[in-house]
Amino acid sequence: MTFRPSPLLLTGISCALAVLIGVLVIKPALREINMLNERFRMHRNALEILYQQGQNMRTSLEEYERIQPDLPLVNSSVLTLGEELAFITALEDIAARNRVTQTIRLDTAQPSPLAGQAQLAFRRVLLRLDVQGTYDQLFRGATWRPCLPISISFNCLWLPIRNSCRITLR
Repeated sequence: MTFRPSPLLLTGISCALAVLIGVLVIKPALREINMLNERFRMHRNALEILYQQGQNMRTSLEEYERIQPDLPLVNSSVLTLGEELAFITALEDIAARNRVTQTIRLDTAQPSPLAGQAQLAFRRVLLRLDVQGTYDQLFRGATWRPCLPISISFNCLWLPIRNSCRITLR
């Protein structure tokens, strides 16, 4: 007598083996694949950030190299700390040449930087210049601006309509 397994028994054993293989082999492999996929995604994001930083650094370096020849011009066109007296003297000489009266208020108070803040290479100096004279004297004297070695930005220019004019520059 030979043992002949029934087809139902063979089907049951085959299904049990398939479930056992699925639980012991396929499920851990899928879990490992998902973890690898997540690690690849994180590395790809980190590489993208590094690439963007490299692009920003390259752009900054190109911009710096482009403006580097102009740096001496910028440095020579600002009022250097300690050179306020020479600037005021130049303004007084121009006023004397044009026979106008002027009042100069130069605010050189330097606010101290906050802790951890970098010291800036340039700072804004507030200047109030009141010039009084005739219209002709004042605007003949307005040609003084290109003669000064520094750059001045005007925020306010006040011209009243009278026989004698007064200009206030802030």
